[in-house]
Amino acid sequence: MKTRAWTELMLRWTRSTEMSVSEPLSSTPIRSGKDGSWDPGPFFNPELSLLEFQKRVLALAEDENIPLLERLRFLAIVSANLDEFYMVRVAALKSRFPVQLDEQADDGVDKIEQLARIVETVADIVQRSGRCYEKCSDELAATGTRICRWAELDANQKETLRTECEDDLKPELTPLAMTLSPGHPLPHLAHMSLSLAVVFRASTDDRPHLAQLELPCSTGRFLKVPGTRYDVIPVEEVVRGNLDMVYRDATVSEAYVFRVTRGGELHLDEASTDDLLEAVSFAAVNRYANPAIRLEVERGMPVFVRELLLESMRRDSGAG
Repeated sequence: MKTRAWTELMLRWTRSTEMSVSEPLSSTPIRSGKDGSWDPGPFFNPELSLLEFQKRVLALAEDENIPLLERLRFLAIVSANLDEFYMVRVAALKSRFPVQLDEQADDGVDKIEQLARIVETVADIVQRSGRCYEKCSDELAATGTRICRWAELDANQKETLRTECEDDLKPELTPLAMTLSPGHPLPHLAHMSLSLAVVFRASTDDRPHLAQLELPCSTGRFLKVPGTRYDVIPVEEVVRGNLDMVYRDATVSEAYVFRVTRGGELHLDEASTDDLLEAVSFAAVNRYANPAIRLEVERGMPVFVRELLLESMRRDSGAG
């Protein structure tokens, strides 16, 4: 449509007297329940709608007609979006408990039902993502790029990576005891950082002990496998395979990867600050002390380890 014709059409519309400003745009009332109650009608729950969008992105990762690297990127997008979803959306929902426990959203869903649906939907997304990742990993290996485990390496590769671990990783590893004993506070679980929950026995004590070992982020997520062209190994596999460097006077029996997500909201007190920019900077720094919202654990983690991590999150949130 040409510019002149478009302008004339807009003028005729603005001068039209056929529709009064006070008249409704539709004869269908929004509250159309038979008993006059709230009818969600065309409204969608914003949180559940966002998760449905993640499913559509995940469907692209599952589409075998899309190039392999693009599918892996879509998987990464879904994972990053879920992180943000918990930091922002779920954190906001949980912050309203128990004051607004029975409050309903525009679609008529209360907070308890909403969180239950979120848990169910996210579980489905995570399971589908895991299956898709395994399939993509197999296809990636067929092209000559493997994501290896420590047990799959030969002796020479392990020795080279052990030296790299000794030089680059070990100086950044600080084990922190995790115990419920009085006088021994649980360590602060860092936001979005990969950690190992290490089960070990000291040389002077046969009882099992648990420690948290936060993995360094300075080396990247993967290390190159020596003697190969494209093979890589996750940094947690290298650290887990060389825990005897960290626990020289103990016997390590198990180690499991976990990660904590904390709320991403900023707590600003605009009324009592003279510098809003400084207040925002201060709130951003302290955001990493926000209550824990989600705990992700490696498959196979024993129940007692999961329970201790959850108890650490509960105590941490209670203190905050």
